[in-house]
Amino acid sequence: MARQSFGRTVRYRRTKLGLSQTRLAELVGRSAATIRAWEADRSVPKDPQVLTALAAVLGVDEQVLHEKAGVPYEPGPAVETSPTIEQALATIAPGGVVEETSPTMEVVAESLADETEETEDTDGEPETPPRRLRAVPRPAQTRPVAEPTTTTTSPVLVREASYLEDPAQRQFYKIRTLGSVIALIVFALALLWAMSRGLESLASWWNDFFSLLRL
Repeated sequence: MARQSFGRTVRYRRTKLGLSQTRLAELVGRSAATIRAWEADRSVPKDPQVLTALAAVLGVDEQVLHEKAGVPYEPGPAVETSPTIEQALATIAPGGVVEETSPTMEVVAESLADETEETEDTDGEPETPPRRLRAVPRPAQTRPVAEPTTTTTSPVLVREASYLEDPAQRQFYKIRTLGSVIALIVFALALLWAMSRGLESLASWWNDFFSLLRL
């Protein structure tokens, strides 16, 4: 059975771990275009440190990955991995050495999709060691300053005393009411007197008018 190439091994492990090309590129200190070139077998990394970091992220044996990349494997002291790689390894499922089997359907489908998209030539891209992220101190949390509150007092409503509660005003209104009633009575009597006098004058004039007609 044919052995998997370096690119197919990287693609298979990345797909199995659920990592995107951009995420894998951040973990090993390369660009997403470089990862696409590796998976398409257009180029392979030559830096042993990059291969060591890539093997740590993908969960592949370093010696196997070096052999697939064609780089001599020289075991040495463990390479310090960045906090980002350690966090990624703690969150993804552990995996053993890549099985020497044919690529899965996901790998074949992803390789066909990559052939249709535009890729850039990364053979001449300078290889840089994996980036190491420094722990950035979390900014101190500041509590929002409480806005000064202004208290407003509602005006006190003063109820004026009714004239019924004041004896002096009550007496005044009684006198005024009595005077008004007396004035109305006098006016009514004067009106009745004037009407009676008017009726008498009208009757006298009527009699004089008929007497003149008789003459």
